[in-house]
Amino acid sequence: MTLGYIALWLAAFTVTQLVEIPIYLRFSVPGRFWIAFGATGITHPVLWFVLIPAFRALASPQMAASESSFVWACEVSIVVVEALWMRHWGGKWPWAVALGANGASYLIGEVIWKLVPPAAVARVLAG
Repeated sequence: MTLGYIALWLAAFTVTQLVEIPIYLRFSVPGRFWIAFGATGITHPVLWFVLIPAFRALASPQMAASESSFVWACEVSIVVVEALWMRHWGGKWPWAVALGANGASYLIGEVIWKLVPPAAVARVLAG
């Protein structure tokens, strides 16, 4: 794992928190910042530092088509974990809010990813 990968994770984590925390605070756990922060604070590092590297290590070139299935399986799992987190802490509408928060951050992340030139990402990942 390169320093560049960690830098990309930190950027993605920051964007995710900037999108999801206000949604959780507004609709599920008003005034409870650390509960809102904790939802993504738990799932995001597991996705980037465990699930993605494991998938890439096990994937073969023939599995390229299954990458989108992997992404959706991860997103569904994240929604479940974050909804259970919110439910545990007494959050309102945990399932709907977790789905909305993750849907919003996923879409914004996709837009940002499309705007960043692939060569720039490759340079960051290299070092």
